[in-house]
Amino acid sequence: MANPYKARRNGFPRIGKTIVACTGYIITHPFFEKSFIDYSEGEVKLWLKMFHPEIENLYFIGLFQPLGCIWPGAELQAKLMAREL
Repeated sequence: MANPYKARRNGFPRIGKTIVACTGYIITHPFFEKSFIDYSEGEVKLWLKMFHPEIENLYFIGLFQPLGCIWPGAELQAKLMAREL
């Protein structure tokens, strides 16, 4: 933390006691059986991070990790999916 006094409340300096680093998450799809699809180990084997290689009509939109905003990429994926339908 470069400046622990930067966060202020009511005009008084305050030092944070906890830092939460959200550096990852576990991908789950609880509506699928684990024997069908299980990406909990983190490796997602999808073409363009959206097309399942064996299931023709199953698409995942927004299941990628861009450096910036996810919405433009998710929109492009949705347009690509719409062309496939």
